[in-house]
Amino acid sequence: YIHYDEILYLMSMPGYKIDRLVLKDEETLIKANKKYKKTLEYEYLCKDLKVYIINTENITSISRVNEVVTFTNGEQLEMGKRSIDKLKKFIQEKIRNESF
Repeated sequence: YIHYDEILYLMSMPGYKIDRLVLKDEETLIKANKKYKKTLEYEYLCKDLKVYIINTENITSISRVNEVVTFTNGEQLEMGKRSIDKLKKFIQEKIRNESF
C-alpha cells in the first residue's frame, strides 16, 4: 500500500505497458492499468496531463523556461511547456478554490 503523499509522479511509458511510479524515496515500474488511474482520488493529484499524474503537494518549483518541475526530494522531471502550463493552471485553480 502506498500513501498518496509519498507519490511524486506516475509516468506512462507508451508502448511498454508499464508505468514508472516515482515516490519520495524509491522508484518502481508497475503494470499499466487505466482502471487504477481512474481510482486514484487525491485532491493534489493532477491527472490532466497525457503522460503524467503529478502530486502537486510535493512540488517545490516549476520552471517553464527550463521545462523542469522540481520535487521536495530534489528529483527533477523534464516536461514540455504545454504540460507545464496545464500543471500551473491546475495548481492555480486549486489555490483559487481553497481561498474561498
